[in-house]
Amino acid sequence: MYQYDSRGSYIAQYIKDFCTKDIGSYTSHLEMFNFIEEEELQKRIAMEFYIARYIAKLQIALKLTTGSFELFGFLKMQLVQYGGIFEAIITYLLKEKYIENDAVKSICKKTEYKIAHTFPSGISVKQGDAELFLCSKKESETDKLEYIKLEDKLKAAVKIGLISDEIKIAVLDTYELRSSVHIQTAVKKTIEFEIKHCRDAFYTLIDFLKQIRTFLNYSETPELKEEEERITSEFEENLAAVRQDNIDNQIGYIPGII
Repeated sequence: MYQYDSRGSYIAQYIKDFCTKDIGSYTSHLEMFNFIEEEELQKRIAMEFYIARYIAKLQIALKLTTGSFELFGFLKMQLVQYGGIFEAIITYLLKEKYIENDAVKSICKKTEYKIAHTFPSGISVKQGDAELFLCSKKESETDKLEYIKLEDKLKAAVKIGLISDEIKIAVLDTYELRSSVHIQTAVKKTIEFEIKHCRDAFYTLIDFLKQIRTFLNYSETPELKEEEERITSEFEENLAAVRQDNIDNQIGYIPGII
């Protein structure tokens, strides 16, 4: 049975220190989501963003091989995080701030058809191969934005002015990849995850947040701007580490281990 000695513990701690270096804690990300007035949701979204960044750092620390199953898993987890963040923010804003906006009301309308009358036995009416029925039509509205397709919610956000059409398309690209966590969907669409997908998701989130804060008139404080620049710089350094395969220089020499 494997004995977890002090040497193994030292390696684990070193990797952990590398992963947390420069990314701070999830609480340091709270200001980026300052337009979310629901405190628990704000904390949760900040935590999910922190987790995405932590997974990315661990991916680098483990020096995973391009095309490997292990790397596939790490990229998949990051895309799940980013997709969830996009949807949570848009759903919150439309529901809490713009539920009375015409753009939101239009996607909340629901049309239902119910069979109102059946023909006598042996009689049927068809159009081509399709059998026709007499139905009643009922229109209603729902405030359950959680059940409305993200694409429709993003279209409403564009009409309101929260985000641009370019950001909407970029978010949908990430969300489509996120949706492929369903194995059958991934197989059917032959989806492969790449590092660039996570990179694009990260930069899309930064621009997504900037556009929302600008529209909502949330001023970008010097502290927030500095934090975003630090996060972006650290992310770019990580990408460079992956491209140049210089993880040994990033982590450094571990006395008595390497």
